[in-house]
Amino acid sequence: DEGASKEPVDAAGGTDAEAAPEEDAAHGLDAAFDFGEGLNADAAPVSDAARGRDAAGPVDPTPEGVGVLISEYVEGSANNKALELFNGGAAPVSLAGCVVEVFANGRGDPSADFVIESDAAERGEGVLGVVLEPFGRYVICNTRAGEVLLPRCQQTTGWLNFNGNDAVILRCGDAVRDAFGQVGVDPGDAWVSGEVRTVDTTLRRDCDVNVGDGVIDDAFDPGVGWTAFAQDTFDGLGTHCGHVD
Repeated sequence: DEGASKEPVDAAGGTDAEAAPEEDAAHGLDAAFDFGEGLNADAAPVSDAARGRDAAGPVDPTPEGVGVLISEYVEGSANNKALELFNGGAAPVSLAGCVVEVFANGRGDPSADFVIESDAAERGEGVLGVVLEPFGRYVICNTRAGEVLLPRCQQTTGWLNFNGNDAVILRCGDAVRDAFGQVGVDPGDAWVSGEVRTVDTTLRRDCDVNVGDGVIDDAFDPGVGWTAFAQDTFDGLGTHCGHVD
């Protein structure tokens, strides 16, 4: 919130992710990681064909997040913070090399960032790296989210901690795939458009939006391309625009 000190993880205390919680130290961009063969975010285990492999070896999916966007934004009570990513294209998309960046309080540089990798892979139950199949969804939540939200998450991290006035960016390699909010601008408590606000809300991307915003510092209007729902609405996570497993 405007003028507030942003420190790690506990959104209930009004703080943000300036430093890693111990369990998430490996999520920093300087940490070593190997994205390996790729993990299907919608089902596990998956066949070689579903993972983008055949008997002759790897079949490269669309590289580095092309066609993936932020399809849902949850700025809920306490630590109920979440993002849903969606592949609306016709081909599998690799999220290898993709990171989420949070820009707190109008900052021009990230206050937090983390690599996209599933909790299953981190536990050693799957290979590192996420591949989203066509119409696949991938949900990332704050580690301390509530018991209703957590079962919907493929990845949890204390780095995903934001308030309504913080910009959130999906970056893959050198390319910005989507931007929520406006980097370098502190709007006060939230970006506002009529009755739509980016604080205490769930925002879902409209189904006719199939390309993310690749410009991080252009003006942001949450009333364009987004539909607002009440705070702590989680029932749409993992089912963007009717796509279910």
